[in-house]
Amino acid sequence: MAQRSVDDFLEAGLALLGEAGVGAMTIQALCERLEVTKGSFYHHFRGGLPTYVERLLEYWERVHSEQLIRTVGSVVPGQARIQALTDVAVALPHATEAAIRSWGRSEPAVATVQRRVDDTRRTAIEATLRQLGMADDKALVIAEIAIATLAGAQHLDTARSLERLRAMFEEINRLIYVEAGMLSLAASAKDA
Repeated sequence: MAQRSVDDFLEAGLALLGEAGVGAMTIQALCERLEVTKGSFYHHFRGGLPTYVERLLEYWERVHSEQLIRTVGSVVPGQARIQALTDVAVALPHATEAAIRSWGRSEPAVATVQRRVDDTRRTAIEATLRQLGMADDKALVIAEIAIATLAGAQHLDTARSLERLRAMFEEINRLIYVEAGMLSLAASAKDA
């Protein structure tokens, strides 16, 4: 049997969540998926499943939110950053995120992390919009629309059609370009 890292276990858990929901995330299922013994699991997560879940949520927040936002933040402000935010939103593991959102309805600790991730994402969008010269109140509303669109698409399973999800975000982008006086830039980018 191959030796597996903590990240291997965490990625396997996120995949299981997306495929079958929180009920499928057992130590046995994780070990079978990674072809390791339960001893390997307990080597990394001495506190068992509760420790694993805590680390899984920390990992999701760090890798699938904070690191992505830092990457987008390195893109020059303007239309390129708006497009980078769109690309990141479309590429998220939507089935996994939908499972986390569902899980959060019955587990307060999960809901806390999920809200923090949404708040971090909303804040990043809002900051980008303010950098474009958008008024604070407009930036907040549009950032909230973007997060609500993402969460709603995940909940309604619209995110499975990535083309449809991208079209929804492109409409939000059009609103951003109008508000920021960048509509002519958006039109010329589509023609290019």
